[in-house]
Amino acid sequence: MELSTKVNENDHKSLRVQGGLSMELNARTSEKIAFSLLTLSAMTVAGFVVVILAYIIYNGYSAISIEFLTEMPRMRMTQGGIYPAIAGTVYLILGSMAVALPVGIMAAIYLNEYAGENRTTWLIEMAINNLQGLHLSYSGFSDSHFSLSTSGLVLLCCRPALLSLF
Repeated sequence: MELSTKVNENDHKSLRVQGGLSMELNARTSEKIAFSLLTLSAMTVAGFVVVILAYIIYNGYSAISIEFLTEMPRMRMTQGGIYPAIAGTVYLILGSMAVALPVGIMAAIYLNEYAGENRTTWLIEMAINNLQGLHLSYSGFSDSHFSLSTSGLVLLCCRPALLSLF
């Protein structure tokens, strides 16, 4: 089956199938079809995620209790709970927010209100836009990899700037 497309003077896209069947689509119809297909694929992925989470919760529900969440580990971490891990995660998030929020807000105010239009501000804005598109899981994987390597501290500090330039 062979498809050929052609755009005519009314911005309608003509699709012609090898057998002679032709169909005209305007931009709005093409957009609706693409949006519908993307919505269908997103719903399919979300459905699989719900099924997997339901399976994990159903089969693992009996292993999780209040004691497991609030007790300290015992017997070389083979028994007891996971309270230190939960508390450490909360402290890490709060500490990161305490540093990142003021610095980010002050940088945004400076860039929008005081910094002039020059190459440096353009590079900073480009780096910010690129980092907004960086997937969070990739950032976490690369951070853990760099922190385990010998020069991890330098690479960990420079990684956002390096990734935003490429």
